[in-house]
Amino acid sequence: MFNQYLNGSSFLEFPSFSVAVLTMLLALLLSTVIALTYKLVFQEENFSSKFFQAIVLISTSAAIVMMVVGDNLAVGFGVLAIVSMMSFRKLIRNYHNIIFIFAAISIGIATGEYSYVIAISGTTLFCYLAVLLYYPSFEDDQN
Repeated sequence: MFNQYLNGSSFLEFPSFSVAVLTMLLALLLSTVIALTYKLVFQEENFSSKFFQAIVLISTSAAIVMMVVGDNLAVGFGVLAIVSMMSFRKLIRNYHNIIFIFAAISIGIATGEYSYVIAISGTTLFCYLAVLLYYPSFEDDQN
C-alpha cells in the first residue's frame, strides 16, 4: 500500500512524490508572481508584508488540500467542515486585496487538481489584467 503512494500507481489518486513536489512548487511560483503583481499595483501608503506572504502561502496550502481531497467526497466535506469552523481574526475591507487572495486560492486549486495549463494561463491573464487596469485611464475621474 505504501508503495502506491511513493510510486504513484494511479496518477490522480496517489500522485508520486515528485508529482506532489512539482505541484506545490508550481503553486508557490505562480502565487509569487501574483504577489509581485500585487506589490506592483498596490496604491496605498502602508504595504503589508504579511499580506504579501499570505498571497504566496495560501496558494500552496490550497494545492495541498486539493491533492489530499482528490475525488474523495467524504474528505472534501471534512475539509469544508474544518474551514467553516475557522474564525478569521481580521476582516479584509479592501476589495482589491480580496481579489488577489481569491486569485491565489484559485491558482492553488488548479495546481492541486493537476490543471497546470489552466493555472499558468490563469496567472498570466490575471497579472496582465491587473497591471493593465492599474494605469490611470481606468481610474475614476471623480477625484
